[in-house]
Amino acid sequence: MPEMLSKKLPLIAFAVIFLFLTGISIVSAHSLGTMGGAQWVISKNNIHVTMEFAPDLLNMIKDVPKKYKRIDSCSEAQLQRIAMEIFKPYIDKELLVWINGRKFPITVCKLTKDNGYLYDLTLLIQNIRPTLKKGKNFIKIDYRLFFEESDGAHINMTTIRSAGSDDSEIQTQFTVDSPVWEGPIEME
Repeated sequence: MPEMLSKKLPLIAFAVIFLFLTGISIVSAHSLGTMGGAQWVISKNNIHVTMEFAPDLLNMIKDVPKKYKRIDSCSEAQLQRIAMEIFKPYIDKELLVWINGRKFPITVCKLTKDNGYLYDLTLLIQNIRPTLKKGKNFIKIDYRLFFEESDGAHINMTTIRSAGSDDSEIQTQFTVDSPVWEGPIEME
């Protein structure tokens, strides 16, 4: 048995190194313009979501009017129109959330420019309290944003946690190959 293992070690080491290097080249091949991030904070009444994205992703959404193609030059009022006119119907179609088997509507709250190059889209899932139970609650997120538009290149790095507890933090990523996350979240 040890002889068999010693013959497989070089193959195992090669596979690990190959996967590591391939993973790095795949990630570096993605333009930062197709990357995104999100923070999901689950409280007793609501889920507050902040999605961060580069302006390139907005331009990928079909039917974005030309006046919004230069998002960097948009006023605060125009950003709110983009949130309601473009992101609201897009989110309704491409992002679904269930808690303990019950589907919830998602409210688009606002779109803001952060201090740098990125934009924050704030979402809210309200009135979840009647569905939550003490202890484990099962959350399912079906994230399909920007996959079709980016030809599958979009990756969303996501953190999910219950409010007031860093112990419950879950790190996941949504990709065209893994658009659904589901799992338990502990609630006090």
